[in-house]
Amino acid sequence: MRILFSSTAGAGHFGPLVPFIRSCLKNGHEAIVAAPGALEATASATGATFWAVGDPPQEEMAEVMGSLGQLSREEANRLVVGQIFGRLDPTAALPRLRKVIEEWRPDLVVRESAEFGAAVAAELHDVPQVRVAIGLGEMERYMLGVVQSDVDALRRSYGLSVPARHGETPSYTLFPAGLEEEPLPALRFRDPAWVRSRGGDPFVYVTFGTVAGTLPMVAHVYRESMRALAGVDAEVLVTIGHGAEPGVLGTPPPNVRVERWVDQNEVLTRATAVVCHGGGGTTLGIEGLPPGCCWW
Repeated sequence: MRILFSSTAGAGHFGPLVPFIRSCLKNGHEAIVAAPGALEATASATGATFWAVGDPPQEEMAEVMGSLGQLSREEANRLVVGQIFGRLDPTAALPRLRKVIEEWRPDLVVRESAEFGAAVAAELHDVPQVRVAIGLGEMERYMLGVVQSDVDALRRSYGLSVPARHGETPSYTLFPAGLEEEPLPALRFRDPAWVRSRGGDPFVYVTFGTVAGTLPMVAHVYRESMRALAGVDAEVLVTIGHGAEPGVLGTPPPNVRVERWVDQNEVLTRATAVVCHGGGGTTLGIEGLPPGCCWW
């Protein structure tokens, strides 16, 4: 069976796809990951073939991201979800997504739930599709509502007239139902990599996701975290994301190490405490830890 996986550039968006990719390859299926070039190293590490799709115009992305600091949280969320996930990302990705479907002819498209280019491409080529949730049901429903008009405009530009019903697409999720106030009607899975033991010296893992480190308005959070943990009798690892520059945080305390990127599953194996922003990938990884690891 040939399975096309599709993701936006964010590592946190791609993460929920990884256990499904590895499972497909383990069971003898063929897999291609279609995503922006920034994700190539991360995607290729799964063993799947990588297929690059187009990136949104830098000037349009810069305009959106540059305006976030002047907006309320609700306004910023709507802008990012609507303009980036609903318009810029799928518009840029769709030509190459159509090409890989035409040339490779996959039997199934599996997309992370914020990647709508593959949803349109699969519809155009009559390929079955499923989505993998990147968040809880409340966020998934919010996102679908915000992008609807922009995704429908994109669909009309390719000759699709019937309104999209992305909320009816079969859905997979790694989030336990116990975390949901209004659970998604989805098939629930657990990543085998979470089954592990923990031991060793005190070790604190600090992460605020893969994007925060690139945003000047929140960089101070890393410096404050390092100052707070300087006197802790533990090794501290701070990760800031591929696009960030460790030097802007200054000289870390002797017990603190700053990295752009690590294998989070391996790090969480050692962690006795985790300081995070509640992102999906980190929260799911912590949920799989044995009793005794604290997080805040």
